[in-house]
Amino acid sequence: MSYNHPKGYILTNAVSHTRFIPFLYTFKYTTIAVFVEISALEDSKLDTPLLFGYNKRWRSLYSLSSDGYLLPSSGIGKMGFRDKVGALLQQGGYGDALDGTNEIWMLSMPSYLGFEGINPLTVYLIYSIATPSSVFRSEDERVNRELRLVLFEVHNTFGEGHVYFMRPGIEEDSSLKRIYDHQWTFPRAFHVSPFNDRKGWYTVSIKLPQFPDADRGIEGNPKPVISIQLREPNIEADQFHTPGQTKLIATLRATNALPLPSARNLLFTLVSYPLELFMSMPRILYQAAILHYRRGDDKSDLKVYIRPEPFLPPPLSSKNSVNSEIQIYPASGAGFTTRRRQPGVLGSLAKEYVRAFLRTQVDKSAELAVVLVGPDIDTEEWFLPGSNSTSMNAKGSETHNTVGPGTRILRITPLAPEFFELLLTAPSAGMIILAGGIVDPPDLSYSRILNSNRGPNDVLFVVNDPELFLDVFNGIRSPRSPFGTPSVAQRLRLSAMPSSLVTLSQASFGSQINSTCEQETESRTLTRLLRIPATHFLDSLYPGPLSTGSSSTRARYLYLSTIQEIFSNIGFLSLLMTILTLSALEPRIFALFRARIKNETETWSAKIWERVERRVHSTRDKVGEVVP
Repeated sequence: MSYNHPKGYILTNAVSHTRFIPFLYTFKYTTIAVFVEISALEDSKLDTPLLFGYNKRWRSLYSLSSDGYLLPSSGIGKMGFRDKVGALLQQGGYGDALDGTNEIWMLSMPSYLGFEGINPLTVYLIYSIATPSSVFRSEDERVNRELRLVLFEVHNTFGEGHVYFMRPGIEEDSSLKRIYDHQWTFPRAFHVSPFNDRKGWYTVSIKLPQFPDADRGIEGNPKPVISIQLREPNIEADQFHTPGQTKLIATLRATNALPLPSARNLLFTLVSYPLELFMSMPRILYQAAILHYRRGDDKSDLKVYIRPEPFLPPPLSSKNSVNSEIQIYPASGAGFTTRRRQPGVLGSLAKEYVRAFLRTQVDKSAELAVVLVGPDIDTEEWFLPGSNSTSMNAKGSETHNTVGPGTRILRITPLAPEFFELLLTAPSAGMIILAGGIVDPPDLSYSRILNSNRGPNDVLFVVNDPELFLDVFNGIRSPRSPFGTPSVAQRLRLSAMPSSLVTLSQASFGSQINSTCEQETESRTLTRLLRIPATHFLDSLYPGPLSTGSSSTRARYLYLSTIQEIFSNIGFLSLLMTILTLSALEPRIFALFRARIKNETETWSAKIWERVERRVHSTRDKVGEVVP
């Protein structure tokens, strides 16, 4: 029967990249991929002993495993490709694409000898299958396929993933080249290339694979063609929400497709291209080095953008961004992120300190609840009085119903793993907000301060109530007088900051407001943000140095308490010192490799505090100086 065509192929692809801005540069290479129908894959109908299999990473030469694709398995359990695609379509509002009989074809690079590359692009083609309804259907009657939805899953070198949705016949481009069947243009929302930020548009063109069909006289091998144009915002026409000139084009063209399962075809491909599946990362690094270190003038200099974080999903309550100056939500049609960077060893340790603190803090107040919101996956971690932290779904309905009517809820959405390191290394809650916070719903007195001199990597978390954030993370354990001697850990934090910020912090503790009525709220907000207590909220519970008595008594007590702090908190202090040291070494490492970093994207603490310093001085110029 015509509908019994092969349900899988191993493809040889010709890939080309051409950059037009700021200069012309082209390179080409060959890749190996598999093009499989995922139901057949998961039913092991494409397995070839020792050569290809589903979830047989270490037991087959080639393998496909669902763990590395789409939603993280840790968040939704051990789901296969079809279940993950179904969950994503429901989450994105495209659940009807799987109505009726369907096939989901997947184009991706498999693992090779257990090695999994970064898989820059995986394509999913979802077809509805229509068969003759007559009970007298003959074997010669053919099956009709209709393309319902296209998914592009994009990965970057940081382990992040993003999915774009394209629906045939909806929002397609009117101008289409003859060789392609479909074309869409949609906003970009994900950091892939180190030489591009998140701004711009994609224009995606697809030539669909032609499946074998004896009734139509179509034989052999489906050879899809995919072209992706990265286009800049239309700056010349002053229309930033429309695509402008093409910056680069990447094209994947299948040159050969051999049916699966077939030991012969797999071995033939292996012999022809024995190392291609190992080459993705070396090629990326090699071409990046050529582009970055080429000699050119300032206008054609390709600087590196360091880790612009993916956008947040649009909030249910509002489709608008917190501020027009700081975009943290994508434009309509930009898909959503499925995987974000996870904390490393240091970030995980810092996170555990924060979680332990929050458990202690909520137990002190019957009217406080704190929730850490996963920015993309459907989870929330609640910290409630008298209970352990609990993971709930994104709506949090079960937990929210257990919270009393007078309870204040602090919602924190970490956008980057560096957020937990910032909580450990910044000297106060106010400085944490100044360095990486965004307020949503908007609070004008905070937003005007936070959004000035903001770099793309300065948005590390979103908080719903900045005043409550300051109360929770500063109003703890009856901290020592701000005029007392800082703890050892606090002195380490202050040493990494510009001296002017420390001076302004000391002045803010007895300050008067010198501003007009319109400026008073913003001035008071800045004053509170600047205050740095002598004891950090994560520091030990030991009694602090005396701030009264004779100088000799204070000096002796300071020496003894410093020794006590070091020995009783050696693990905590080691973690703090390690994070601060690595942050100080980061610019030196980039300098060693002569890397040129795009201004305002630096992620090390010295540059972050420089931008905070400018943010503070810019606000003081507007509202009047804080006067002791």
